[in-house]
Amino acid sequence: MKKRRKTNKLNPNSVYWKDKADNAWVKAPGSDVCEICRAIGTVNTTNQIHNHHLIGRTNLKYRHNLQNRIRLCANHHNGNYGDISAHGDLRQVDNFKEWLRIFKPTQYQWWLDHKDDKRQPEETYEEAYERLK
Repeated sequence: MKKRRKTNKLNPNSVYWKDKADNAWVKAPGSDVCEICRAIGTVNTTNQIHNHHLIGRTNLKYRHNLQNRIRLCANHHNGNYGDISAHGDLRQVDNFKEWLRIFKPTQYQWWLDHKDDKRQPEETYEEAYERLK
């Protein structure tokens, strides 16, 4: 039996608000194409475009920051084929970082400036949801 998660709309850092902020981050405006190969798709469909966190989503400070998002097809996100992938083998990931440096220099520099920042978020999940919706 699956355990139900408690939701509490009154707590701005509850699972309820985290899930709402996560969904708003995914659905926030942006292109529905892979930023590497320009493959066309939509978020959460068969021809999926994935939202990749440059800084892992366990880093709560940047979890809902749109600078931390890049849209990728499933192949470039998960390392299914090719030379560039955000989650592939070491060579694919190195190639992804190099691609980011060349084609998205502002976002690459943002990533370099923030990737080791372990500070706590400055907004609640509820505030992140309100900003992104």
